Amino acid sequence: MTEGERPLARPAWVRALAKDRATRAGAHRQRIGFWVIACLGLGLFAVESSSDTALGAIVRPLALGAAAVGLTLGAWASVAIRWVDRHGVWA
Repeated sequence: MTEGERPLARPAWVRALAKDRATRAGAHRQRIGFWVIACLGLGLFAVESSSDTALGAIVRPLALGAAAVGLTLGAWASVAIRWVDRHGVWA
């Protein structure tokens, strides 16, 4: 952004993932947390994939769901950080 330009208003999807008072480091920590949740979900799914117990039948869909949510939010958080870098300012 050049001198004298005002930052653009943040879209709702950016405000949801990178709050107005968020710092860049805080947004990166949040993004890394989402990726960790995704990795843990995939790891738990891999461990329980060969389990024939009732617990495995419960854990597998929950782990896969956690991985999907973590991957989705991690990807959107990465895009939100990039949007703020290009169009806005950090707190």
